Amino acid sequence: MITSDVMHYNSACNVAFGINFDNTYALAQGYFAFLRGGAIQTTTNSGMIIRNPRTFVAYNATNVFFAVCDGRSAQSVGMTSDEMGAFCLDYLAATDAVNMDGGGSSAMWINGVIKNNPSDGTERAVANGLMMVSLQPKVSSTAFVAGQSVATTGSADFRLGPGTEYYAFTTLVGDASGTVLSHRLNGILAKGFHWWNCSFGGASGWVAESLLTAVSNALCPPVALLNGSFEGTHSGGVAAGWIGYQRPPNPTTVWSIQTASPPADAGTNYQQIANTSSTGGGGVRQDVTGCTIGATYTVSGWMRGNSASAICTVKVSPTASTDWNTAIHLNPPQTNSGSTWVPFSGTVKATSTAMTLWLDGQTTGTGLNKAQCFDAVTVTLRENAGGLTLRVRSVAITESSVAPNRGRAGHQRHPAAFGQPCELGDCDEHRESHRRFGTLGYATCLLAATILSRQHALRHKSIALLYVVQFGLDFVHLYELPPLARGCAGRR
Repeated sequence: MITSDVMHYNSACNVAFGINFDNTYALAQGYFAFLRGGAIQTTTNSGMIIRNPRTFVAYNATNVFFAVCDGRSAQSVGMTSDEMGAFCLDYLAATDAVNMDGGGSSAMWINGVIKNNPSDGTERAVANGLMMVSLQPKVSSTAFVAGQSVATTGSADFRLGPGTEYYAFTTLVGDASGTVLSHRLNGILAKGFHWWNCSFGGASGWVAESLLTAVSNALCPPVALLNGSFEGTHSGGVAAGWIGYQRPPNPTTVWSIQTASPPADAGTNYQQIANTSSTGGGGVRQDVTGCTIGATYTVSGWMRGNSASAICTVKVSPTASTDWNTAIHLNPPQTNSGSTWVPFSGTVKATSTAMTLWLDGQTTGTGLNKAQCFDAVTVTLRENAGGLTLRVRSVAITESSVAPNRGRAGHQRHPAAFGQPCELGDCDEHRESHRRFGTLGYATCLLAATILSRQHALRHKSIALLYVVQFGLDFVHLYELPPLARGCAGRR
């Protein structure tokens, strides 16, 4: 029998050999233990004393053996119970063995391939079996995080589990929009691919990482970091907008706002933390709000100690937390123990709409003069390398490509070039595209439209082509933002 989480069933599971099956997760039952403690067990069972195809499990103190013997054919006649016992003793050096379901059900499956010759000629439709798995070190990807918006890069199988051997219950179309769900196996490497548990159209399943793309950072809103320059008021030596903290075992910590020799081009004030002990530490923290899940942010600023015994460290909890143990290093880690101002800069991927920034101080000596200082701290969205990432596809130009009520394409220019309103609409996407790309023409609106939605792009495509046709080309290149760039676009 196969069960899940077997509890206590008194004599049914706990009498034969005094073995306690309480809380067993799964149990497979064999018909007859033909080898016990190195001794072959005799039987008069009619099915066991004749030769038949056999499936059996044998073991000794160091090994477990899965075995199948073909039968009912000219190539192999099978085994009796005593012959199985002798084989296990003489060839496997096993001490114990049990007979499993045999006959036409006997099949040996290794890495997706049947290795024996089932007596029925093919596999029998048997609902259960025993599986031995060679566990490999867990390898996971961190490409996405739970709650992050994703889209398919093309046609993608939507599977019941992480791996190509799990059933694909449907196929997702290209550019389908979904969300990464929370699952302990997210990012797991299986069958040559990393896999993510996602929701698409209300259904959940697994998609290979190679078939997913994340939300582009383009046009994502800025985050809210308060008083990164530590100017203005303070309470107990902690600048406005920040919270002082200590981490166990708590040393004596003194917070103060200093003005002597701030870093170049910074404000007048900076935050100082002084700790008395080399165990534990303290500093200031702040929840940075307005983050986009899955977006990468750059944390920058200045830090210094007042001796080699003062250690400054910048960490972030990707999901806002008051627990220092959730804080991780930036990429690359930012730590300094010098007594002069040095710039720091590292990245972190947000896993929530708020993350906690920790400016931490620790001393390797004693005395309040072992201080750590921070100033001019910023948190900014990391731009894609080279600005916006564009995909290019060629589109042939025909008469039908030109809107019939527009006349010749070569005479069209974007009205924004003359300071006039955009006749395609005054939504946030158009205004932002004009600001970022300039008044280049209707192609600008195609970019903005692609950010918003495929339908928006289709509505604008014929007009957008008017701008590029004026160059007299026989074909044009339409530059398109990645599908998920629109996930951070402005609202209508």
